[in-house]
Amino acid sequence: MARGNFPGYVIFRCAGVEKIEELHITKPNMLCLAAAFDGCEHLKVAEGTFPGHVDFSDSGINKIGRLSIMSANENGIKADFTGCYIHLPEKFLGLEYEMDDDLRRKNLQRVAVSKALNAASDIEI
Repeated sequence: MARGNFPGYVIFRCAGVEKIEELHITKPNMLCLAAAFDGCEHLKVAEGTFPGHVDFSDSGINKIGRLSIMSANENGIKADFTGCYIHLPEKFLGLEYEMDDDLRRKNLQRVAVSKALNAASDIEI
């Protein structure tokens, strides 16, 4: 369980973290990094409120819970989902979220199909 109060950047890299709960990080470090969960293969849900960039790369996340990231790092990236296989909500598909090109393309296609299907229900014949 990733939990606790921390004054700055916290690294859980390759740890056995399965869940993020009651994790409070006061402020990011000088590079605007708040937390690293990269390689946490048992972590399934990306959630929490973070003051800066969060690294979820190569983790086991497959779902976005209540996730809020206040600031991007120096490269304009709020979170890194590289190496993850996840259905991302539309609000996490912008360029401020880093991911493999294939993952972004598949998620954008899924969102477009969903919007088309929702729009089709409004059409009267």
